[in-house]
Amino acid sequence: MASDDQSDQSPPAFAAEFCQQVATGKYTRWATHLTEDQLMAVLWAVGEFAFRSTPILASLRRHRDESPPISGVPRALLALHLLDQMVIRGAISLDDVRKQMRIEDEKCRQGENGQS
Repeated sequence: MASDDQSDQSPPAFAAEFCQQVATGKYTRWATHLTEDQLMAVLWAVGEFAFRSTPILASLRRHRDESPPISGVPRALLALHLLDQMVIRGAISLDDVRKQMRIEDEKCRQGENGQS
Protein backbone atom coordinates (compact mmCIF):
# COMPACT_ATOMS: atom_id res chain seq x y z
CA MET A 1 0.00 0.00 0.00
CA ALA A 2 1.36 3.41 -0.86
CA SER A 3 1.89 5.80 1.98
CA ASP A 4 0.27 9.19 1.93
CA ASP A 5 1.78 12.59 2.71
CA GLN A 6 0.59 12.49 6.35
CA SER A 7 2.35 9.15 6.99
CA ASP A 8 5.54 10.49 5.42
CA GLN A 9 5.49 13.52 7.71
CA SER A 10 4.44 11.73 10.89
CA PRO A 11 7.18 11.16 13.48
CA PRO A 12 8.44 7.64 14.23
CA ALA A 13 6.10 5.72 16.53
CA PHE A 14 8.90 4.22 18.60
CA ALA A 15 12.11 5.42 20.21
CA ALA A 16 15.33 4.20 18.56
CA GLU A 17 16.12 1.68 21.32
CA PHE A 18 12.66 0.13 21.09
CA CYS A 19 12.92 0.04 17.27
CA GLN A 20 15.99 -2.16 17.66
CA GLN A 21 14.00 -4.57 19.84
CA VAL A 22 11.08 -4.60 17.38
CA ALA A 23 13.50 -5.23 14.50
CA THR A 24 14.75 -8.47 16.06
CA GLY A 25 11.36 -10.18 16.29
CA LYS A 26 10.25 -12.60 13.57
CA TYR A 27 6.67 -11.35 13.84
CA THR A 28 7.44 -7.71 14.69
CA ARG A 29 10.18 -6.57 12.32
CA TRP A 30 7.58 -5.35 9.83
CA ALA A 31 6.68 -2.61 12.35
CA THR A 32 10.21 -1.35 13.01
CA HIS A 33 9.84 1.93 11.16
CA LEU A 34 6.15 2.66 11.65
CA THR A 35 5.28 6.30 12.00
CA GLU A 36 2.76 7.51 14.56
CA ASP A 37 0.19 7.81 11.77
CA GLN A 38 0.82 4.26 10.59
CA LEU A 39 0.65 2.92 14.16
CA MET A 40 -2.72 4.61 14.57
CA ALA A 41 -3.89 2.79 11.43
CA VAL A 42 -2.71 -0.55 12.89
CA LEU A 43 -4.47 0.16 16.19
CA TRP A 44 -7.64 1.13 14.34
CA ALA A 45 -7.56 -2.15 12.38
CA VAL A 46 -7.07 -4.18 15.58
CA GLY A 47 -9.97 -2.39 17.25
CA GLU A 48 -12.21 -2.70 14.20
CA PHE A 49 -11.50 -6.43 14.02
CA ALA A 50 -12.09 -6.97 17.74
CA PHE A 51 -15.47 -5.29 17.78
CA ARG A 52 -16.62 -7.44 14.85
CA SER A 53 -14.73 -10.64 15.64
CA THR A 54 -17.35 -12.83 17.35
CA PRO A 55 -18.85 -14.36 14.17
CA ILE A 56 -15.46 -14.50 12.44
CA LEU A 57 -13.80 -16.35 15.33
CA ALA A 58 -16.79 -18.68 15.66
CA SER A 59 -16.58 -19.58 11.97
CA LEU A 60 -12.84 -20.16 12.14
CA ARG A 61 -13.27 -22.39 15.21
CA ARG A 62 -15.93 -24.47 13.42
CA HIS A 63 -13.54 -25.10 10.53
CA ARG A 64 -10.34 -25.39 12.56
CA ASP A 65 -10.01 -29.15 12.13
CA GLU A 66 -10.21 -28.94 8.33
CA SER A 67 -6.55 -27.89 8.21
CA PRO A 68 -3.65 -29.87 9.63
CA PRO A 69 -2.01 -28.33 12.72
CA ILE A 70 1.16 -27.67 10.72
CA SER A 71 -0.82 -25.24 8.52
CA GLY A 72 -0.60 -22.59 11.20
CA VAL A 73 -4.38 -22.23 11.45
CA PRO A 74 -4.46 -22.95 15.22
CA ARG A 75 -1.80 -20.29 15.92
CA ALA A 76 -3.50 -17.78 13.61
CA LEU A 77 -6.80 -18.39 15.36
CA LEU A 78 -5.15 -17.89 18.75
CA ALA A 79 -3.51 -14.66 17.53
CA LEU A 80 -6.87 -13.31 16.36
CA HIS A 81 -8.44 -14.34 19.66
CA LEU A 82 -5.66 -12.54 21.57
CA LEU A 83 -6.22 -9.36 19.54
CA ASP A 84 -9.90 -9.57 20.42
CA GLN A 85 -9.13 -10.07 24.09
CA MET A 86 -6.66 -7.16 24.18
CA VAL A 87 -9.28 -4.76 22.87
CA ILE A 88 -12.25 -6.07 24.83
CA ARG A 89 -10.59 -6.91 28.15
CA GLY A 90 -7.36 -4.90 28.09
CA ALA A 91 -3.78 -5.38 27.03
CA ILE A 92 -1.91 -8.53 27.94
CA SER A 93 1.81 -9.01 28.42
CA LEU A 94 4.22 -10.56 25.95
CA ASP A 95 4.89 -13.29 28.51
CA ASP A 96 1.16 -14.15 28.57
CA VAL A 97 1.08 -14.27 24.76
CA ARG A 98 4.11 -16.58 24.69
CA LYS A 99 2.57 -18.84 27.33
CA GLN A 100 -0.66 -19.19 25.35
CA MET A 101 1.28 -19.85 22.14
CA ARG A 102 3.30 -22.60 23.87
CA ILE A 103 0.06 -24.22 25.04
CA GLU A 104 -1.34 -24.04 21.49
CA ASP A 105 1.88 -25.46 20.03
CA GLU A 106 1.74 -28.36 22.48
CA LYS A 107 -1.87 -29.10 21.50
CA CYS A 108 -0.79 -29.13 17.84
CA ARG A 109 2.10 -31.50 18.56
CA GLN A 110 -0.23 -33.84 20.41
CA GLY A 111 -2.65 -33.70 17.48
CA GLU A 112 0.12 -34.52 15.01
CA ASN A 113 1.01 -37.56 17.11
CA GLY A 114 -2.58 -38.80 17.17
CA GLN A 115 -3.09 -37.89 20.83
CA SER A 116 -5.95 -35.94 22.34
